Amino acid sequence: MANILSHILILLFISSLISSCNPMDSRLFPGDSCRGCHPNVMLKNHRYRCIVCHKGDDRAGSQKEAHKGIIYSPSSFRGAEVACAMCHKEAVKAMEGSSHYTLKNEINKIWRAFFPMEDELTVFDLMKDESTMTLKGLILDLMRRRCVVCHVYSRGEGYPGAMRRLGCGACHIGREGGYGVHYIKGQVDDRRCLSCHYANFVGWDYYGRFEKDIVETHQAPYRSGQRNKRDYGVQWLSMAQDIHFKLGYGCTVCHKKWGCSGHQEGIKDLTCTSCHKEEKLFKNPVHTPRVIENASCAVCHAVWSFEDRQRSLVRQDIENYWAWYELRFQGIKEIESLLSDAYSMDLSSFPPPVMSNPFTGKLEQGIWYESFLERRFWPVTIKRWHNDRYYVMRPLLDLRIYYVDGDGMCIVDDMKPVNALNDGGYIPYMPHTIGRADLFRTIEILGQIGSLK
Repeated sequence: MANILSHILILLFISSLISSCNPMDSRLFPGDSCRGCHPNVMLKNHRYRCIVCHKGDDRAGSQKEAHKGIIYSPSSFRGAEVACAMCHKEAVKAMEGSSHYTLKNEINKIWRAFFPMEDELTVFDLMKDESTMTLKGLILDLMRRRCVVCHVYSRGEGYPGAMRRLGCGACHIGREGGYGVHYIKGQVDDRRCLSCHYANFVGWDYYGRFEKDIVETHQAPYRSGQRNKRDYGVQWLSMAQDIHFKLGYGCTVCHKKWGCSGHQEGIKDLTCTSCHKEEKLFKNPVHTPRVIENASCAVCHAVWSFEDRQRSLVRQDIENYWAWYELRFQGIKEIESLLSDAYSMDLSSFPPPVMSNPFTGKLEQGIWYESFLERRFWPVTIKRWHNDRYYVMRPLLDLRIYYVDGDGMCIVDDMKPVNALNDGGYIPYMPHTIGRADLFRTIEILGQIGSLK
């Protein structure tokens, strides 16, 4: 009896091994045995054999042989040049010049504020290692590990809403159903946009969200009677939503050129006058040609805006975790976990002060923390910019940089961007909080424009 039972168990074990490598699984094409090791992978569309995009050998008898020549992330910047380009050659070519890949505006807005006489940088300059013993090296490290962490070279900040795939997949692969689900979409939905455009950046305001102060006393552990999940790592106040959001317009209805197709001929973003034609605008006595020429539409029609004053960015190479515990909700899972874990630890048990480089995934010396002097959404700041036009402004470059080395010495103290001092760090932007015009602001701006020579 014992022999019979042992034989049955052996047969069941062999059967389970065979079934786990079933090449006829209905969710994969016949002959594709990848599911034997990757049982959670599901194809919602693009139902090609795995090797079409990932390469490798799906008939090999070992993992080593199967993974020979494999592309682990076909949608990544380099992977797309091989995988995606097989069918989408023009889109991949256009992708290389898109703002989401070059990050040109984001990088050089900060770089030229600190070093106005220096040449512009590319995203590949950030990937190079440079010592932080120089001021330039420190700012490069700041941008690399704190400022431009939202990009298609990173998988996100570790929170559900802020996670994404690499490269093309950041916009075109949804996360519905779990990480192993391959659901590739041509149309980009707003959830993909918000995986980067969250917290107090344009896009978040379109949904009527203003990020709370990161101090713990400003946080609410419960929301509508339920534990606050903080899907983006931060909490927010519910504000007035953009009128276009209320009408059901998604991000890509207006924003066309930012994607891959946008660098093809004839593709342009929509502007206010694309829908609100000038002949109709001029029927309103306020909308004179002089007003439209000298003021952005948001000057009167923005309901609220972002006013995050004096953002301090502090790199510390020391294990000063307890001092930052109250400010752990910074939207970066790595920092929050470190500060939360260290709070209950003895000093002798503290982990080293290291933080990931999003481009390489490797841990590097030093942690970048942030704090703010104040965070406000009102009043809307209006200023006349260098081109003599009035805009809504935000203090994006109202920055303070600090560096504390491994010996606890403050090497850099209160470093400000020299090219933004005259404007208080304010730069023009287009808040996505459009609604009915503010009467008093309209009267004020009419007076200002009427006084122009």
